[in-house]
Amino acid sequence: MIFGTMSAAIHRGDPIDLLDLDPVIERLRADINDPNFIKELVRTNLLDNPHRVRLTLKPDPDHSRRERDRERARLDATATALTNSGKEQLIERAAALQQRQETVDDISVLPRVGIDDVGVGRNIPLPDDSSCCGDAVLRRYKAGTGGLVYHQVASRLPSMDQDLLELLPVYSSVLTSSGSGGEGYLDTQHRQHSVTGGINA
Repeated sequence: MIFGTMSAAIHRGDPIDLLDLDPVIERLRADINDPNFIKELVRTNLLDNPHRVRLTLKPDPDHSRRERDRERARLDATATALTNSGKEQLIERAAALQQRQETVDDISVLPRVGIDDVGVGRNIPLPDDSSCCGDAVLRRYKAGTGGLVYHQVASRLPSMDQDLLELLPVYSSVLTSSGSGGEGYLDTQHRQHSVTGGINA
């Protein structure tokens, strides 16, 4: 919720407006009935806006020389700290790098896709249903996703009062960002993102 209101907070708006948009939209509907509404916004926020920043950039003729001097000092310090074995290892790595850079890559190992590889018709996968977790139905579709697996769970919602329905988007947005299984918020986030592209509700 904090991240969702951040844009209003940093641009001097009312963060609470982003949590309850209905009154804001109603005010906007009333405001646009005024033919000068957009003109006033332009005048206030652009034409008569007193906030100005003037940047004067002056080139530094000694900048490149100082950069070279710093680089030379760093290299000299590194060279002084090198042992004999370190110098030999550096020479070996430089030779290996040069050999690798001069090697011509075999592009025949790269996969190629041609027109013949693209089917004429559309391939719509059929579901493979099986029971899972009691009365739940597991419906699987086979598709070429490069090894990625997308998983969606749909369930019926219980009957809710209107005030609870209005809170449902807030509940959904924080559900997967909370702690779980005895782990805190950060541990849960790290666990999710170490093995998935994200979990949303």
